[in-house]
Amino acid sequence: MVQTTTNLADPSSWSSVDLVQSATGSLRWMSPEALEASKYYRLVLPQPLVFSVEPAIVAPGVAVDFYVLGQCFPTNAALQINGVTQAGAVVVSSSLMTISGFVPDLPGTYQIRLMVGGVGVSAFSVVCADALANPELVMQGPPTMEPPASPSAIWLSKKGYDYYKAQSDLTSAGAMNIPILKTTAWLVI
Repeated sequence: MVQTTTNLADPSSWSSVDLVQSATGSLRWMSPEALEASKYYRLVLPQPLVFSVEPAIVAPGVAVDFYVLGQCFPTNAALQINGVTQAGAVVVSSSLMTISGFVPDLPGTYQIRLMVGGVGVSAFSVVCADALANPELVMQGPPTMEPPASPSAIWLSKKGYDYYKAQSDLTSAGAMNIPILKTTAWLVI
């Protein structure tokens, strides 16, 4: 993102001018307006950010592997859980970090914080809940409504198939040309 200001002393005076993206690595950008007054420009790069942590609900007293998903994780990033730096945190890629074998000892909310250069830049909360004490937090039931495209028992009945098959057989055998079949209602069971 390209931002501009006329006053470097005021950090809140920066305004966004344009979004830029490069497919090759190098980038050239030109101001869309005439440069009549002096202005300052800066390029704001994407920042490290945590999108989600999986699993988001865990049981107390059980070891769990956390998968932290996000963007722009530097190789020197660290993860903290409730303010304690996790020595087992590994940067797998710029969008995935893991914490292996963490054991939450008490039910409650645990905050996983992404640290870059000793500064917290992003965080995500995980719930630790006892399934017996709070089943509504960990248990999921079936949906209350069928999806719109789910099959219906009416269309899957054997009677409907038998009727269709009988009509098809009568037509293919030429039986529909018999006068009595044209005037009589038939019920196939």
